[in-house]
Amino acid sequence: MSAYNFCMRLLIADTIFPKGHCCLNKHLLEILLRNEKIAEVKLIDYQDYYANHSNKVTSYNVSFLFKSKNAYLNYICQFLNSILIVFLCLRIRYDKVFFFTFDTLSFTFLRLVICKPIYLFHHNNTDHLLNKYKRKIFKTYMNKVNHVVFADFIKDYLVSIGVSANRIFVISHPLPDLSFTSKMQNTNGPNMYIALGHANDENIIHDLIEYEKQKHCLERNNIHLVLRTQNSFNELPLSINIVTGFLAEEHYIDYYRKAKGVLILYPDYFKYRFSGVLLDALVAKKKVIGRNIPIVRYYAQRYPSCCSFFEGVDDLMKKILLDNIALNVNEEVYTSFLSAHSDQVITSQLNEILL
Repeated sequence: MSAYNFCMRLLIADTIFPKGHCCLNKHLLEILLRNEKIAEVKLIDYQDYYANHSNKVTSYNVSFLFKSKNAYLNYICQFLNSILIVFLCLRIRYDKVFFFTFDTLSFTFLRLVICKPIYLFHHNNTDHLLNKYKRKIFKTYMNKVNHVVFADFIKDYLVSIGVSANRIFVISHPLPDLSFTSKMQNTNGPNMYIALGHANDENIIHDLIEYEKQKHCLERNNIHLVLRTQNSFNELPLSINIVTGFLAEEHYIDYYRKAKGVLILYPDYFKYRFSGVLLDALVAKKKVIGRNIPIVRYYAQRYPSCCSFFEGVDDLMKKILLDNIALNVNEEVYTSFLSAHSDQVITSQLNEILL
């Protein structure tokens, strides 16, 4: 092992600190801290987002971040936050910097100030590149930084818009806490299927409800759906319940424990990003039926006995009614899935970046 690798000083930065990525980012940090190629982690933290007390970590706290619920004002906030992060970075000595999350637009400013190798972890940023204005701005720096994505199909898209393939690193998405998801592993409950994703397509929800009102297929087959939606409905079929707003952890776990399967009802523009709900489902040994979008196809190709996709409401109903989805997940397939997303595999993948 070279002295450079042994003395690696890694900076982990962020301008957003999204609550939905908190567990993921903590998990990535834990994996990095166990990596002997890294001598020290310099961590930009905000309101104890990481709450890590390892002696390998030196924290630099951001005392304030600009935020707005207005989408246009939020662009301004992200530029202001980038300025705050720049001032922090200027007084930190490091060899490489990982941005666990980043804003596509404001990063045009950040990357001009940071002269060390930069690695951007992609989440919904990649979907935002479907917007021609954001894509045009992204192209001004896309081959001057490096990119970390969680699946090959996301890399393929970045290459298709001009990102150099040797600047893109693919790592497996870390799994949710197994002690948490083990509480969900119970297939002896009622014949129930759940769709608890925050990104659910409201049009599909509406069509499912109308379909069941007219045909009563689920009711006749003693099947129940629980759907997360942002809308309210005056009248629901007996076989469908809806969830709105925040869902407490114990209720979330209870739904998973009782469910025979999980439905991924995301819109068709959910293209080049990952789904935490899908990972939760597979770790909890639940079969998945999802819309024909890239992330669902990706897992359907790798684990066809655990995951399948549908083309429309008619097709979804057929799969629920006729598929053998209620059968237990094959243990060999499950072990293969866990292995592909293990911390050991991710460490090996990250080593390619740290070399």
